[in-house]
Amino acid sequence: MNADMPDHAVARDASFAEYVAWSLATRGEGAILRNHQVHHLSSAAYRADDPENWRATAADLSEAKALIAGLPVFGLVRQFRESCRLLNAQYKPHLPAVTFRDWAENVSSDPGLSEDAALAAIRAELGDAAYTALHAANALDLELYAFAKVEFERRMRGLDRPFAQLAYELKLLVGRTRQRLSGRGKGIGSQLHPLEPAYVRLPPWVGN
Repeated sequence: MNADMPDHAVARDASFAEYVAWSLATRGEGAILRNHQVHHLSSAAYRADDPENWRATAADLSEAKALIAGLPVFGLVRQFRESCRLLNAQYKPHLPAVTFRDWAENVSSDPGLSEDAALAAIRAELGDAAYTALHAANALDLELYAFAKVEFERRMRGLDRPFAQLAYELKLLVGRTRQRLSGRGKGIGSQLHPLEPAYVRLPPWVGN
């Protein structure tokens, strides 16, 4: 934990239920548990220097949704393995030496726990009243998450469509060939030369 953060002492010494109660009752420093994702994926964070004035709105939610929809790729923590597939499909053809892999470290809960089971465990630890308050304080984040899940699943289906794997392998072949021809075989940081022979270009039907 970062000892410079305002909530450091509470996060270090308090229970989870105590931390949630503190955060929901504290302006400014407690904002991390109030629509944090919408806040940081929109212009809400730039409207005021004083964190006590941070408050995400429905307009910020729309902005955050548009940002996610426009990203070339994004991932979800609870679907980290699938997220790595999307990341590899997007970036590995351009950076053949880079591979994104699923890796769990310092995990405090069972990674195989379903989302519903995880929420039930949180509710049991917080109690109904605190859980309801936390849920209400993050209504915009929850709507953003639901939107992101739908968009994520749409992109995952795209990886399994007919010829998608062939298109990926062709892109990867192009990336590796360009790397060798440009003298980048010994590392990503070496000089890139604009040498692109026609025979390694993708056919038009492969798409982006």
